[in-house]
Amino acid sequence: MAKKKAVKSSPTPASPPPATTKLSFSWILAPIAVVVIAYCVPLLSDTASIHWDAVDVHYSAQRYFADHLLHRVLPHWTPYIFAGFPFLADPQTGGWYPGNWPFLLAGAGPKAIEAELAAHALLAALGVYLLLRRWLLSGAAAAIGALCYSMGGFFAGHSSHIGIFESAALFPWLVLALLTAVEGQFWKAAFWGTLIAGSLILAGHFQTALYVFTGLVLLAVPVAIANQPKQAFRKVLGFLAIVALGGFLLSAVQTLPGLELTRQSLRNSADYSSSSEGVLEPRGLLTLILPDSLGATSGGEYRGPGDITQYYFYAGFLLLPLAALGTLKASARPYAFWLGIPALLYMAGPALGFFRLVSWLPGFRQIRAPIHAWFLLAFVLALLAAAGVDWLAARWKWAPAVAIAVLAIDLSINNLWNNPLAYAHESFATLYGDHMDMTGRNVAPNLPKTTRFEAPDQLAALGPMNHPLDLHIETTYGYNPLQLSRYSRYRSAIARNPRLRDALSVSRGIDTKAGALTENPSVLPRAYFPRELVVAPGEAEALRALDALDPPRQAILESSLPNVEQDPSATAAFEEDGEQAYRIPYKSAKVSVLRVATPYFPGWEATVDGVPCPVLRADYAMMAIVVPAGAHTANLRFHSTWFAIGAALSGCGLILLAALAALGWKRRP
Repeated sequence: MAKKKAVKSSPTPASPPPATTKLSFSWILAPIAVVVIAYCVPLLSDTASIHWDAVDVHYSAQRYFADHLLHRVLPHWTPYIFAGFPFLADPQTGGWYPGNWPFLLAGAGPKAIEAELAAHALLAALGVYLLLRRWLLSGAAAAIGALCYSMGGFFAGHSSHIGIFESAALFPWLVLALLTAVEGQFWKAAFWGTLIAGSLILAGHFQTALYVFTGLVLLAVPVAIANQPKQAFRKVLGFLAIVALGGFLLSAVQTLPGLELTRQSLRNSADYSSSSEGVLEPRGLLTLILPDSLGATSGGEYRGPGDITQYYFYAGFLLLPLAALGTLKASARPYAFWLGIPALLYMAGPALGFFRLVSWLPGFRQIRAPIHAWFLLAFVLALLAAAGVDWLAARWKWAPAVAIAVLAIDLSINNLWNNPLAYAHESFATLYGDHMDMTGRNVAPNLPKTTRFEAPDQLAALGPMNHPLDLHIETTYGYNPLQLSRYSRYRSAIARNPRLRDALSVSRGIDTKAGALTENPSVLPRAYFPRELVVAPGEAEALRALDALDPPRQAILESSLPNVEQDPSATAAFEEDGEQAYRIPYKSAKVSVLRVATPYFPGWEATVDGVPCPVLRADYAMMAIVVPAGAHTANLRFHSTWFAIGAALSGCGLILLAALAALGWKRRP
């Protein structure tokens, strides 16, 4: 009687969690310690530096953005690259990604960028560890999986691609949120899933974000099958719907301006559905066994396919043996199958047909190099390796500790300390700073105001590829795959018609053979009135007309203006009003077209005495303003077309996030 009464007064939970799901914080310290110690070398060494795109794209952009934030200015437009470019619309800037904010506040220096990488490597390790523990693997096995993923070849190879690195680091966290939603804490999981989804889109690499969401959908199938399928599939669909909506809303402040830029850029017409560029090649798989099998880590001649950063997969010499043992664990096989097989077929490219099929899905036609999806397969191998350690631990208790020690030494040496893919083994000043200082001393003082400097693209002798952002020098070049397509064609036409250089306000250039500055005595003002207008009815006709254009006598328009009659004696001056606005005092006896040597992009607005004036395309890629007769000042200012709408939608995303938090953390009876 007493025993029954005691049981009744102290009921046990209806479905107690298995003992194996309790976190073992002694094992979680292993991947944390390895990542922290390994990254101390590039973080603290004076002879280590970020390099390649980490400098050319991310460092210059983040530093430029951080400098403007200190002055409380949002740089929607910059005049320094490509004769003018919608800077903040570029997703690669990563300015709205919360994971970058501490480093932006720190000034976004070279070591701050390296700290971003270290922080996200740690984030990847923790995410994989917690996810594998939820999949009921031991703490030791989860630690092995965390090391194989976060210190693996994908992260080493893409250490110069900050957006790819950061997005792949968030992948296990999104899968963990899905698993949590299916297992019972739906609203909490929806909150975290929405926050993570919005963040990884804001990280700025569309291709990797698309792969992350695809991997999430693929893993949703075995997750649902393993958890009472009828109920689980409803939860999965609900979770995916909320995360998709919430992720879009949170990221709209970047996504909408970014889509507008993409439509105007070279990438808009890209179609990689039949491309074999950057596909998985068998010889690339050799790096799983021998890290320098393609010459990527020795500093010698690279013998592999494509970009040197794409085909480095080494994650320890224990990875494949452990993964092979992991296939013996039945609970791991469904996840490996559902994620690994589609990833392999897709990365194989058009040859096997699956890639062509996937290219019909939204977004996939515009992305190249399917090998960038390797992080999905790296996750599968890490999962199987962790399962293999569990299999060994059941037979030899000392095996996990030995495996962790071996992997820690192996990956730290081969994938970080001795790996030129992970970082450069020279100082930032030697690689970039000295060149940039020389450019600043020689070019900036010799460049007349309101004119531009011209140089070949990707000229390393001048500093980082986007050094104009660092030096605040107005140039005609830059480094960005989202370069405006019309502007790019205009620059190409200069080779056929050198007078177009004059109309681009180029006053100085560089002779690469002599290493000296050159002058352009026929440079034209930034704003002027052409004496006659040539109508070319359509984009193709306007592009062909560039070859015969005679500036400043002519300007090309793509539609006729019946009420406009050029005044041949009209004059104009040009004054910069910050980086995103201009003042143009002028005199004209007639309603005329004022040609401005700045690339046309939606969002430029012109007013004269407070009255709006039409802003048109001129000379295929530049701007023109239709101004009234008289002596006035035209004011030209850039306002991002989609930023306000995007910011409002992101505000709605924050409201949704707050609602999910309220549902997830409300008090239960």
